[in-house]
Amino acid sequence: MPIKETPEEREVRKFFEHLGYTVTRLAEAEDAQTADYRVRVAWERLLVEVKGRGPDVEFARQLDERSRAESEQPMARTNTISRQIREAADQLAATDPDDPLVCRLVAFVAAGDDPDLQVEQFQKTIYGIVDLVSQGGSGAIALPCFYFTFGDFFRFRHVDGAVVLSPRGARLCVNAFGEGIDRLRGSSLYERVAASEALTDPDVIEERGKAYLADTDIDRRDEAEVLAYIRAKYGREELLTLKPTKIRVAVKVPYESRTRDA
Repeated sequence: MPIKETPEEREVRKFFEHLGYTVTRLAEAEDAQTADYRVRVAWERLLVEVKGRGPDVEFARQLDERSRAESEQPMARTNTISRQIREAADQLAATDPDDPLVCRLVAFVAAGDDPDLQVEQFQKTIYGIVDLVSQGGSGAIALPCFYFTFGDFFRFRHVDGAVVLSPRGARLCVNAFGEGIDRLRGSSLYERVAASEALTDPDVIEERGKAYLADTDIDRRDEAEVLAYIRAKYGREELLTLKPTKIRVAVKVPYESRTRDA
């Protein structure tokens, strides 16, 4: 009996099929959860596990019951997304565990009412990103610092990357610590996404002067020491951390449509 696809799984399947990949749904194992899809083209072999975030249920409830809703969300790493990544990592590890040539990817679908925030939270969770601010000639400049805090890509080396889908399009996030990083960087998926400027590869972004890398063994719980390392590494003593939150407010306004005879 065919396994029913969720809307998020269908979006991921259509994305890879659009790129010319053959996508096969994997049967669920009785003794362990496995990845959702096996994806192939030419020599490339990918395993893909789909995760997603839907609308803010509590925000919608407030708006429905009170005609007013408020929310305050960190534009940062979240434990909820981290749990999803851990689940996906376990499922990817349980699928074809003896295949050393397959790339393992998490596919994250931002399907909520604020997909831009979800995408930012996802990337900051997998990479441990914290924005650092410096003073430039035209004002304050904020750049991401990869690995500044705890990042799930560092924890799960068998996960080679993530595909992020949102209404704005697709993005490939590369795990520079991944066991199959060379295969992923040599793939047509990497090449095509990079050509569309929809690639997050920390090493490439740092080389372009658009990010910092906290490539150190300092305990990530010691933020002051990590910041001191970055300041010394890049010769930027003025750097400060920036941890913004996003506040949303919505009000339901009664409206009565009236028509008038001409």
